[in-house]
Amino acid sequence: YSTSTTDTYSCNYINGIVESGSNANGSWTKWADGTMIINKTVLGTANITNAWGSLYISNDINLGDFPVAFIEKPTVVVSPQTQTGTQYMLTGQGTSGYGTETNAGNVALVRPNSRTGVDYRLEVMAKGKWK
Repeated sequence: YSTSTTDTYSCNYINGIVESGSNANGSWTKWADGTMIINKTVLGTANITNAWGSLYISNDINLGDFPVAFIEKPTVVVSPQTQTGTQYMLTGQGTSGYGTETNAGNVALVRPNSRTGVDYRLEVMAKGKWK
């Protein structure tokens, strides 16, 4: 087990985990078979005021970089939570918003009516390969 000022690592070969850690961009767990799962939380405030048909949509919200890189684009799942109840969410706004091996991509929040100052918490989980 070793610790640096920005990252922590541990080994647990019994469960097939070869590395786990965290930094300012989230936490990760690497398994011996090459699987990696990353978790991160994105907090912010959005204005959901752009008319979109009969709904309203926020500007793009970038989910930020992963704490460590994948070797190929991972599967990303985002669970939105807001102070105003259940929200709809769109992912991959625009061709650059779908994410990469190093960035989780973009999302937008959608509501049936316009609202400013919506505090959100986005729980992000990504699963892919580290080797």
